[in-house]
Amino acid sequence: MTFRRGSAVAVAGFALAIAAVALGGSAASAHDSLVDATPAEGQSVATLDEVRMEFSGDLLGADEGADIIQVVGADGTHYETGCAAVAGPVITVPVALGGAGTYTVQWRIVSSDGHPVAQAYTFDYDPAEGTPIARGSGASPCSSAATTAGTDAPDPGDASTAANTVNGLSIGLVIGGVVVIGVLIAVVAILRRSSSPASGENDPPE
Repeated sequence: MTFRRGSAVAVAGFALAIAAVALGGSAASAHDSLVDATPAEGQSVATLDEVRMEFSGDLLGADEGADIIQVVGADGTHYETGCAAVAGPVITVPVALGGAGTYTVQWRIVSSDGHPVAQAYTFDYDPAEGTPIARGSGASPCSSAATTAGTDAPDPGDASTAANTVNGLSIGLVIGGVVVIGVLIAVVAILRRSSSPASGENDPPE
């Protein structure tokens, strides 16, 4: 009986270790996520001189110019007035917007896990009457941003990268949960068998 209980404990420990590896691997592979943005997706603003984003981890692409934000009007005109600046998990870019309308924020960052993440969203601009209208430019004022973004800039609402991250984490959680449940069932079965009397042990003497 002692041997069986020892085996049950060993099996439980092994399975829990596997579950921990599965969950840890999923967490490690998760990219940093956007936790705050100004302006926010779908927000309507009357004034704006800077787009600011904060992520869940420090960004890594600042030195290579890989962390970028582009603000584009409906006709494709760029309204950034300088290059993006990165400070830890925060990235900002100065802007001067044109007329009222819908603008698209296209961003790309290098996550703290070393993987690039790119998405886009839109916001509305409704300035007060008499607000100066910037002309913008046909390309990003930062050559590195223009080269990096190129034709890879995501469409508004494209959340495939985020979805893959969430899916990967969910799969890891499911695998870990299944392993733990299976181990608990196996341990209970082993302990119940070990506590049951062996065949013929309690048979009356002839």
